[in-house]
Amino acid sequence: MIQYTISKVTELLAHDLKSTSEAGVFKYRERAASVSSSSPLFVVDFDDVQGKNPTLAATIIDDIEYYEEAFLKAALEIIGIHQPFVVDSLRSRLEVRVENLPDNAKPVEILAPARRSGGRRIRENGDWS
Repeated sequence: MIQYTISKVTELLAHDLKSTSEAGVFKYRERAASVSSSSPLFVVDFDDVQGKNPTLAATIIDDIEYYEEAFLKAALEIIGIHQPFVVDSLRSRLEVRVENLPDNAKPVEILAPARRSGGRRIRENGDWS
């Protein structure tokens, strides 16, 4: 399996997510526009990652904890393009939820480093704890 650096995964994720469209609308541009200081959540659908770059998706699944930082950085990059005036205030508060992971991977909600008290939050029985 290919081992990517955090910066390479960030670059690939940001590129792929920026270009993901659904019904003619750029999905993650819309999501970036809805992120705010009062609602600092950015949701990534892992099916989109898998659909754009299966090799990258397989690499991430093999060591998702290692690549958590890449999801945060990619989300901040996308938000920074569409809302440059709020991105700095989100750096320490942003949460990234990765949904639709394969059954063999635990769903994760990734917290910005300043918000981590025990790392990531794990979804158990449908609830984020």
